Amino acid sequence: FAFAGLWAVPFLTQVHGMTRTDASNHISMYFAGFGIGCAIIGPLSDRIRRRKPLMVGGATLHAFGWWIWISSGPLPLGLTYGLCAAMGAVTASLTLSWACAKEVNPPLLSGMATSVVNVGVFLGPAILQPLVGWVMDQGWQGAMEGGARLYTSGDYRGGLILMAAFAALGAVATLFVRETGCRNIWREKV
Repeated sequence: FAFAGLWAVPFLTQVHGMTRTDASNHISMYFAGFGIGCAIIGPLSDRIRRRKPLMVGGATLHAFGWWIWISSGPLPLGLTYGLCAAMGAVTASLTLSWACAKEVNPPLLSGMATSVVNVGVFLGPAILQPLVGWVMDQGWQGAMEGGARLYTSGDYRGGLILMAAFAALGAVATLFVRETGCRNIWREKV
């Protein structure tokens, strides 16, 4: 959400040469993918009685999506729409973290546990948005348009590398999530 909420439209217009309308539609596609992914990921997890594989897979694919943006130049619109939808859909795997937090804690503390996870969901973008801006500012040459800074593709690449690094770190972190089997396991020994 950190990139989609602030940097995506300028990135898509300045680096990929899209109109603001096309760039905005890409962000809508990302969030549509997220919505569809949310509708699928929870029931799928319940059906297979596992959370961790979907979290690991979703986080890994999300990190891989960042590397596609970093390593490519302008891409055809159909491909960029698909990439945005796919990244949104796999981002939905993060919603399983609320279920895991609930299932590894005593029922009396389940609300507190899910609240702590929820803080992380908002804290990550709150930290990453200015951090990405700071990274991009390191290469900024002073160009402005309409009161907004204009960044080069290299500046954006630096910001995207930071996003990819955090996504990869998140993917690694999912390897340490305790599988719950979709049931409360707080009494079980580790």
